[in-house]
Amino acid sequence: MPHFMALAWMCKDDYVRGGFRMLSMLDASGRRTAAVALRHSAYLAPIGLAATALGITSGWFAGEQAGCAAGTAGGACRAQWPPQPAHAQPAAPATAPQPDNTAVASTRPRAD
Repeated sequence: MPHFMALAWMCKDDYVRGGFRMLSMLDASGRRTAAVALRHSAYLAPIGLAATALGITSGWFAGEQAGCAAGTAGGACRAQWPPQPAHAQPAAPATAPQPDNTAVASTRPRAD
């Protein structure tokens, strides 16, 4: 969810053009979107410990998951104070370049 909120903020103009209703549409400053990402990062934090305590995974998973949760929380904090779309990575182009088909040979036999 934190990653989705980051994409919602970075690509909010595309979502508006596509007609999708997103939290980022109502959030001019980006602080609310970043706060939601931070909240969901906090929700993800205890999952690794819980899975280890229940015997589902090893302790390695708890450590790796804690690192991932800390990374997403750090990104959400950095985005919240202050959110700056100018620092966001550019999104991929909406459409891939179309090949030039003018030089493609015809596969139909010629009627000579």
